Amino acid sequence: MRIRYWKRYWQNSKMKERLKEWGLKSTVVVLCLLTVGIARAQNVRVLNNKDNKPVEDVFIFDHNFVKTSVTNANGEASLNKFDDTDTLYFQHSAFKTTYDTKASLKSSGYTITMDQAVISLGEFEFSSAREEEKEPDKIAHSMHTIGAQEIALQNPQTSADMLQVTGDIMVQKSQMGGGSPIIRGFEANKILLVVDGVRMNNAIYRGGHLQNAITVDNNILENTEVLFGPGSVIYGSDALGGVIHFHTRKPELLKNDSLSVNFNINAMTRYASANEEKTAHVDFNYGLKKIGFLTSVTASEFGDLTMGKVREHSYPEWGKVNYYTETVEGVDVMIKNSNSNKQVFTGYQQLDLLQKVLFKPSDSLEFIANIQYSTSSNVPRFDKLIEYNGDELRFAEWYYGPQKRLLTSINTRIQSGSSLFSYADFVVAFQRINEDRIDRRFGRTGRTTNEEDVNVYSINGDLVKKIDASQYLYYGTEFTYNDVTSTAREDNVVTGAIAPAVTRYPDGGSTMQTYAAYLNYRRDLSTMFNLTAGIRYSHAILNSQFLDTTFLTLPFSEVAINTGAFTGSLGLTFRPDSSWKFSLLGSTGFRSPNVDDYGKVFEKDGFVVVPSDRLSPEYAYNGELSITKGFHNNAVKLMGTFYYTFLVDAIVRRDHQLNGSDSLLYDGELARIQTNTNAAEAVIYGYQAKIVADISKQFTFESTYNYTFGEDLTEEVPLAHIPPVFGKTGVRYKHNNNKWYNDFYVLFNGWKRIQDYSPGSTDNPSDATEDGTPSWYTLNFKTTYHINTSLNVQFAVENILDHHYKQFASGISAPGRNFIIALRTGI
Repeated sequence: MRIRYWKRYWQNSKMKERLKEWGLKSTVVVLCLLTVGIARAQNVRVLNNKDNKPVEDVFIFDHNFVKTSVTNANGEASLNKFDDTDTLYFQHSAFKTTYDTKASLKSSGYTITMDQAVISLGEFEFSSAREEEKEPDKIAHSMHTIGAQEIALQNPQTSADMLQVTGDIMVQKSQMGGGSPIIRGFEANKILLVVDGVRMNNAIYRGGHLQNAITVDNNILENTEVLFGPGSVIYGSDALGGVIHFHTRKPELLKNDSLSVNFNINAMTRYASANEEKTAHVDFNYGLKKIGFLTSVTASEFGDLTMGKVREHSYPEWGKVNYYTETVEGVDVMIKNSNSNKQVFTGYQQLDLLQKVLFKPSDSLEFIANIQYSTSSNVPRFDKLIEYNGDELRFAEWYYGPQKRLLTSINTRIQSGSSLFSYADFVVAFQRINEDRIDRRFGRTGRTTNEEDVNVYSINGDLVKKIDASQYLYYGTEFTYNDVTSTAREDNVVTGAIAPAVTRYPDGGSTMQTYAAYLNYRRDLSTMFNLTAGIRYSHAILNSQFLDTTFLTLPFSEVAINTGAFTGSLGLTFRPDSSWKFSLLGSTGFRSPNVDDYGKVFEKDGFVVVPSDRLSPEYAYNGELSITKGFHNNAVKLMGTFYYTFLVDAIVRRDHQLNGSDSLLYDGELARIQTNTNAAEAVIYGYQAKIVADISKQFTFESTYNYTFGEDLTEEVPLAHIPPVFGKTGVRYKHNNNKWYNDFYVLFNGWKRIQDYSPGSTDNPSDATEDGTPSWYTLNFKTTYHINTSLNVQFAVENILDHHYKQFASGISAPGRNFIIALRTGI
């Protein structure tokens, strides 16, 4: 029809005469240019905002998910299906989803850029000058980044579970309301936790097992960066084993002038069968041109956890809960558990709140006000509630009081062309941490309550100077001040009488101050070689007063520590071609004793730990070699890291005598005395191996394997916190233009034999079998289906075979077969 119409128009019009006047050749050229121009105008080009390179396989769709298109190798896609009034959404697994109207794209020449989203190993994007580098191929440190999309796909209940499912970090649990990460044989106060540039570690972070990671809400995280090995140059004390840096999302400002406000809502609700978890999350973003607000609320309720029923480890009664305690008419009684696989008194509730305000008066200056608050119900200490004293349960009550963490900070970010810096972050923060421990022995009327309050003030300044295209200088300072108050009392549950009790930490109060400055330098020696070098000086001043001698008489009444040290790192990377990378790193770490190390009094498994006034800092000397080899245009990558850490003056727990006695009557029972001391030498070494294979555009295979060995060379005994071999192997399938994700994986752990446990109670041998912790594996399946751009549904089955197992050093058995369903929406 169109051909006949144009034929009649040609015959009946004066077009022939006009063409003769203009010239046939010129007209043909003009028509061709117009045709090409029109065709180009209907093609959008998608570019990487970082390097302006085209992005292939971007899925483009309208709001109703009816009209779709996909970019080719040149980052181009046809928009002929879309109307000018349509809003187009651009989605890619490695980039943040963005959107724009077709009319707006037309005015911009049909070009749009996308920001990278960190999803897997090998892709790192830092959001603070405190991190060393935005180009991981040029640094020697081993790192792992977990992006927001990966967190959503894995759907973890807590941030501790988020770390566990990576396959690179092991997590110990004494109760369900906890999770203590282990990195390269280091745990608790030897790993540094950071949130939004503010260190979470404080003066009472203990050396055993630590549950504070769960106070960070994984539902509002932009990404989490894990730095393996000593990170003391950039981060300072406590980073002997590594650093876990949680980054929460920032408010988003108005990006499109055609809109009056950038408003969006994200919501999630989840149910899990193994512990009857019920979680609801919602966050709101309200962004104007220069100011934005982000509000997040997550509420969770966890019931009692059911362990796996299939005991392939040949220990049929291990972990079973045959009895639990209840108080009936004022009398403690042991109740027979009707389901011995159900771990009674493990449930709790948690509430996490976040409020951020972003003010950006110019492109080179922004301010972020950050308020985070996490609180919980009472959290039962399950491993204590299943302890026996003969044939009788030892405790009638043992729980943590509401675990509260408040953080407030102001972050000032500056971009500058001055001679001093190109980019700078200044963070002023205040934190308040409340930790309570409440316990009562079975059959007794006295309930002991220990209350610890810590106020932490901190200031960080982190700056980057780009000297030229091949040289960068990173430098900064840090100051922290901790004020610790510890009180204790004993309440008679029958009469209501209140009596004093022994405090967990020095009853006269404690303070800890730290000062530090660092300098880090990176230079690209050539296209193949990159050098990084850094130095840091850290200084710590601590003071504690012991006043009451009613319960415990010490040979001293005060502990004062004033110490400092230099630490450094030197790294070299070599990339002979795009398929190879070699990294060699040497680094040192420093950790000053904190109040928990020298001032704690507590009893566990027949051992009572008493304070020490003779602790000195511990040092780590680390060397590691990393090799990465790619095959088939890097579609397959093999990665391996070999590390060796030598510890000097490592703080370990040893038998001790107090006033000439090796035992102490504590809470009515005779316990063997121990104290923390500096061992002369210790060693930790091992390796991490990984393979990642993009089998096709739909299938990805990944496998990790971790081995660690540790020994106290002075006593020639195993070092504490050393995990057995562990890892993860899995296949991910993406279908229908990333509309459907399927993830099948295996988590596994090897044996931890009882002879490889550290002496004493740190590794919790009482919670293992007589032979140690048996090996285990779980089969797991997770799927996510995007119904449309605003709604997706998730389903998962964890521990499909319903195996019974415990993580190394854990007091609670892991979940059995666990069905999970979740709905997520974003508007």
